[in-house]
Amino acid sequence: MSQLESTLKSLEVEETIDLYFFRPLGYFFARVFQKIGVTPNAVTIASIVLGVLAGHLFYYQDLAINVVGIVLFLLADIFDSTDGQLARMSGATSKFGRIFDGIAGNLIFTSIYAHFGFRLLEQGHSPWVFLLALAAGTSHSFQSGMSDYYRNAYLMFVAKKGELESKDEIVHQYRAYSWISRDFGRKFFLRFYLNYTSQQELLSRNFQRLREAVVRVYGGKTPMEFSELYRSKNKPMMRLYSTLSTNLRIIVMFVVLLVDKIILYFWFDLVVLNISLAVTMVLQERINKHLQAWVKAHPEAT
Repeated sequence: MSQLESTLKSLEVEETIDLYFFRPLGYFFARVFQKIGVTPNAVTIASIVLGVLAGHLFYYQDLAINVVGIVLFLLADIFDSTDGQLARMSGATSKFGRIFDGIAGNLIFTSIYAHFGFRLLEQGHSPWVFLLALAAGTSHSFQSGMSDYYRNAYLMFVAKKGELESKDEIVHQYRAYSWISRDFGRKFFLRFYLNYTSQQELLSRNFQRLREAVVRVYGGKTPMEFSELYRSKNKPMMRLYSTLSTNLRIIVMFVVLLVDKIILYFWFDLVVLNISLAVTMVLQERINKHLQAWVKAHPEAT
């Protein structure tokens, strides 16, 4: 295994653009930051600052300013890769670091959607355009959430790397913290995480039944036969999830900025990506149902 590969979750869930662009650059910065003592959370904060500033620069109807915004956004996205790679290199991975990373992405895209709305308003569009922005942003949340969820499910069942907690587990942790103590920050992060996980579980009913069946039949220990079957059924799905994650969205965003057709980005989110989400979820739930039947028929699998 190469040094770069050791900082990744798994090659099988990585997108091509990530593997050949974002991850190598993220690894470069991770090595630099590790040498000078920069923490993963500090990198996440830098990513937020760069991404939010990029969103602001997208407001201006000036191509040169927009190009600067694109460069800042790309750097923010590289740092988004860097923080996780740095955490794995330094053994500083944590649940709250992952949650903070998710919040960072939300803050960045909130800035982008808001500034796109103000730009359209400046161009003469009705204030109702902000409802379009809100609908697109909500769609974005579901799309990227499901892509992230099933990648983590793949890691859990195939690579035996567990980062996929259930809503009930998070509720238990959330109730253990108080709003009126030094736990405020942790409780806030867990509230965000709980909402995010509830949203994901809402669109994955058959997966929840599959997960329960694996625990009930195998005691939570995934048999190798099941892992191989899960891989064969779900590896092709990882390509579909790539259409719902960040990279395709980035390409479309940059194109609409360069041709000054911002409204098309919102419709891309609402129509094209929601159709992709619907098709992907139907296919995924069929696979989940098939895997449930397999578990029931193979209680002695090893």
